[in-house]
This record gives sequence, structure tokens and C-alpha cells, in this order.
Amino acid sequence: MFTLDTNILVYAHNEASPFREQAAAFVKQALAERDEQGRQVAGIAAQVYAEFINVITRQTIEQP
Repeated sequence: MFTLDTNILVYAHNEASPFREQAAAFVKQALAERDEQGRQVAGIAAQVYAEFINVITRQTIEQP
């Protein structure tokens, strides 16, 4: 199992990002993927959620 990084979530969320479409597709695919036993192969750690919220609510970003 692996965890997604904060940056990929920010790119997927930010409508102004030139990487948005690719990042969003990657996140969707990674979270939908399952192993042979049907278990999810990717996840999002609690720390990553906290960092994501911090980044997208920071006032220095023009268009989060």
C-alpha cells in the first residue's frame, strides 16, 4: 500500500493548475485500484489531509 502526497491532491484540487486534469485522473485511478484480495492499494494519510487543508486555505494561494 502507498499513500498519496499532499502535492498531488493540491494539483487535483486547484482549477488554475496546468497539472489538474492529470493529477485528478491519477488520484481517481489510485484510489479505485485494488489488489488480488480486493484491498485498496493507495490511501491518504491523516497528516496529508491536514497538510492539504492547510495549503488550500492559506491566503497566499491565488486560486486554491
